[in-house]
Amino acid sequence: MSMALAGQILGRLIISYIIIFIIMFLISRFDFKKALYHTHRWYGFLALMTIFLLGLSSQLITKGMI
Repeated sequence: MSMALAGQILGRLIISYIIIFIIMFLISRFDFKKALYHTHRWYGFLALMTIFLLGLSSQLITKGMI
């Protein structure tokens, strides 16, 4: 695995986490601790993986690898 590919995967994972955290922050009425708690629950992890895999698959489709 090249460093560029590893960086893209890690970057997508971090951006997905930030998106989920912002959504949980808005849902929890701007309470940082509640947002962090909800982000690390099972449904936060499920949402994180969904957004990550959707982003990864869209990149693979546009490059013609799938």
